[in-house]
Amino acid sequence: MTVKRRFGRFSGVRQGCLALGLALAACQSAPNSGNNQKAESVAEFDFHQAMAQVSGAELPNGGLGWVTVTVPVKSQGRLAGDLEIEGKFVENSPTGAQKNQSEEDGKPEQVKLVFFEANRVDEKSSGARVFHAFLPIPYLCPIGPARVLMTLKNHQEVKELEASVQVVRGKYSSEKLRVDPRRVHPPKQDLVRIAGEVKEIGAVYRTLQKKKFWQGPLELPIRSEVTSAFGTRRVYNGSLQNFHTGLDLRAPVGTPIHAAAPGRVALAKDLFFTGNTVIVDHGYGLMTLYAHMNEIKVKKGDLVDPQQLLGLSGKTGRVNGPHLHWMAIVNGIKVNPVSLTQNQVP
Repeated sequence: MTVKRRFGRFSGVRQGCLALGLALAACQSAPNSGNNQKAESVAEFDFHQAMAQVSGAELPNGGLGWVTVTVPVKSQGRLAGDLEIEGKFVENSPTGAQKNQSEEDGKPEQVKLVFFEANRVDEKSSGARVFHAFLPIPYLCPIGPARVLMTLKNHQEVKELEASVQVVRGKYSSEKLRVDPRRVHPPKQDLVRIAGEVKEIGAVYRTLQKKKFWQGPLELPIRSEVTSAFGTRRVYNGSLQNFHTGLDLRAPVGTPIHAAAPGRVALAKDLFFTGNTVIVDHGYGLMTLYAHMNEIKVKKGDLVDPQQLLGLSGKTGRVNGPHLHWMAIVNGIKVNPVSLTQNQVP
């Protein structure tokens, strides 16, 4: 074999080594290049121009509004996980008789808000990120001015925002009802069951599912006459028991009850006060409850579509006749469910 052929024979090997060297060099430089690209892809925000707005200047106690936060974007880039918003609703200080009020469900002085990003960019806020959070006003919230406090965080940058809202007295009536005395003053053997159910329901309300199932306003679970509005002061067998935490709709036994919006069934069982009950978690702290049913057609963990059959109406639990008791719970606070059927719901 000649020398020329020998070199020719190994020329491919030499070229392969050269290619391998270039590849290794590229791999060594890749992390820096990737870091630069990653840094350039992260969105930059103009916190100085960030704004927060409440859906209404006035909201009734027991009502529901929402907060919109708009954050201008300096440069477009990766959107997920690079902006956090924490918020809370702070009541004004109660005075006089308001301090002595009590509530079975508990009324926190500060209500935590859960923000979720808008599905589409607001045309008026081009080049901005838009976030919403439901603003539940507790039924026993003191009347007067209140505040919504928010903290925006983006890496090392922090921005504090504040919005104000006037809490006004809701126009609620009162009613007298006659029911089974056992459901008003439960005997000792029922108190253990009730305590366990209160604990179980509280755990459901505290669960946060970071997925938005609903789209726009919710639908009524049945089309029927309202027999008792939210917020009505309830007097059972001559004893004041609390306010009405939901909306009662006329429903003869066996009437189909449908989901007001898509979601996941968080509870489906018989409870002492509300009878056969279903709770649907719609995500981000929004839940609806369907009570006093004669029969339940779903089970815990089921995913339900809008207007899917949940059960048949009845008169189980503390009732004076067949009907559907429909409730809305936002971040653990019971609010008027009618608010969720309005067109402005984000």
